[in-house]
Amino acid sequence: MISDEAMDRTTGRRGTVLYLSLIIAVLLVFGFIYVPLAKNWFLSDDTQWIWSSATHQFKEMFLSPERYRSMASNFTPMLGASFRIDWLLFKMDPTGYSIHSLLSLAAAAATLYFFLRLYAKRNPALFGVLLFLMSPITLTVTSWFSTRHYIEGLFWALLGLTLFVNSERKNRISAAAGVCYVLASLNKEVYVVLPAVALLLSAGTVLKRLKYTFPFWLGLAVYTVWRLWIMGGIGGYPSNQPLSSDVILPLLYGIIRSFSSHLFGDYSALFYLFLFPALVLSFRKIEMLLILLILMVPILPVANILNGDHYTGRYFFHMMVFLICSSCILLGRAAEGRWRIFGIGLFLVYLLTAAAFLKRDFDLSKDIRDERINARESATAFVSSENKYIGADQPSWFYESIRKIDRKFLGREIRTQIVPPAGFLEYSDPKRLKDIRESGFAIPYKRLIASQKRFEQGPLSVKILIDNYKLTWDFGPDKHVLYTVLRGPASGLYYNQSVLGPSGSIMLGQANQGEPDIVYVKVFYHSEEGKVVVSPEFVLKIPGYEKIEFSHCED
Repeated sequence: MISDEAMDRTTGRRGTVLYLSLIIAVLLVFGFIYVPLAKNWFLSDDTQWIWSSATHQFKEMFLSPERYRSMASNFTPMLGASFRIDWLLFKMDPTGYSIHSLLSLAAAAATLYFFLRLYAKRNPALFGVLLFLMSPITLTVTSWFSTRHYIEGLFWALLGLTLFVNSERKNRISAAAGVCYVLASLNKEVYVVLPAVALLLSAGTVLKRLKYTFPFWLGLAVYTVWRLWIMGGIGGYPSNQPLSSDVILPLLYGIIRSFSSHLFGDYSALFYLFLFPALVLSFRKIEMLLILLILMVPILPVANILNGDHYTGRYFFHMMVFLICSSCILLGRAAEGRWRIFGIGLFLVYLLTAAAFLKRDFDLSKDIRDERINARESATAFVSSENKYIGADQPSWFYESIRKIDRKFLGREIRTQIVPPAGFLEYSDPKRLKDIRESGFAIPYKRLIASQKRFEQGPLSVKILIDNYKLTWDFGPDKHVLYTVLRGPASGLYYNQSVLGPSGSIMLGQANQGEPDIVYVKVFYHSEEGKVVVSPEFVLKIPGYEKIEFSHCED
């Protein structure tokens, strides 16, 4: 017979072999999937954050409302600080930015391991890190410098929860956990809900839970006051509309469906095999369901912009981490005792999950590489072009930020204008369209001019008030439709749009010190009769005091 001691030694050796195998797998995934990202170039929002961070001091990002609001619509000053560090060290060398992102990912993965070790043995915890690194959402978040704050926020969030759980088990209150929570929230708003998560992870009576989570609630109060001061209100994208009770359930369903698509792609059915055991069987059932619902709350304001673009997967990053934690804790428990057979089946599901992740990773890696090559070529063509106009395959702010960086830091003036996509171009001034055509840039001039014949001036009323940095608007006469505000840096040429309610206000910021920012805007809406009602162009100077009133009744 084999003695118990011999069986323990055999089991211990198997566990060690599995542990070493998981370490090797983690290193291989990091090396083959993430290290190649060091060759990335900048994309979309990256150049805008580089420009803003290069021209804002650290203290302005945290303590100057007017200056911060010119950087972002959301309160994420830690991202500005992260880019500021990169600018000071690397200027426009993308390799340095990539290394920074990879180091942030490694730090977050290590912190995830230590958090999981609070609830599971080393092998399930390390398997959780492996799934985290293999997740396609982690890949897309890491590959885009402008979403680095999700990763760095995760580091602080997990560190705060780890300190909290450790302290609670020792009957202590951790002030450091509250500090980590504030830093996580200053990275990204999705981590603001952590006090509620900590409350559910805690044990004992309600009063006892509140006692140990007090640093989180105090941190929430500090963060709330800070945000309201800097943003001049709650902040956020101006196009986000208040949610009504009748759309909450459809939005929650849409969130789950979109989440599964971003995580598994064509194999979305695996998501439910992955979700339900993790949710229902790990920890306590009701607490896990409540945590999942709480983690959905920060996604609701952006639920209307979720789409198949792999970069929108970032909105589910924190939910993905939660499910991976739950799954690996469950796996560790199922591998022991009378659940062992169930644990084997569960492990097979997770192996299928890992295989689905890898397939999406390889597909996404190719797309990401192609996108970065295209962005670099677009930037090169823009900088070197001697044409008056050039076509855009990147967002307008990508080019405008490069223009500003070259003017301020390289002493080089780029005079080339970006021709917006046709959807924007049809609202351009006819004189601007003629100028684009005569410059030699091919546009469907006759079709665009013909399409403008369907435009109507009324019924429409526009009231816009600029009072220093506060923008207030009131559009009419229809108070039941959404209005689109086109805007651009040049007269008759619009690059961006915001879909707004009939009335509202928002606090703006000043990008340039010593001189006002000039913005050209046009307002339109689609009437019930199918008309496109369009206003003339308005010019806004920020900051300043300016009152614009336009009214045109239907003939």
